[in-house]
Amino acid sequence: MLTKIMMWVSIAVVLLALLELPVTSEPILVEIVVCAAGLLVICQAVRAGQYLLATGFLPIIVAFSPLCTGGST
Repeated sequence: MLTKIMMWVSIAVVLLALLELPVTSEPILVEIVVCAAGLLVICQAVRAGQYLLATGFLPIIVAFSPLCTGGST
């Protein structure tokens, strides 16, 4: 159940960020929420034996990781 909730939370935050709504005016907040949700989904998916779901969320964590800023110069 937690896996599904966190998966939908991260999808909702990504959609809000893509639509550039004022709710997501802080990009670092969006990155942290999506990365944390992705990590929780991966942990729960691996625990449940759903390795395909866990693999699918790896690119989301990499793309929204607040540690990797994307090389802004």
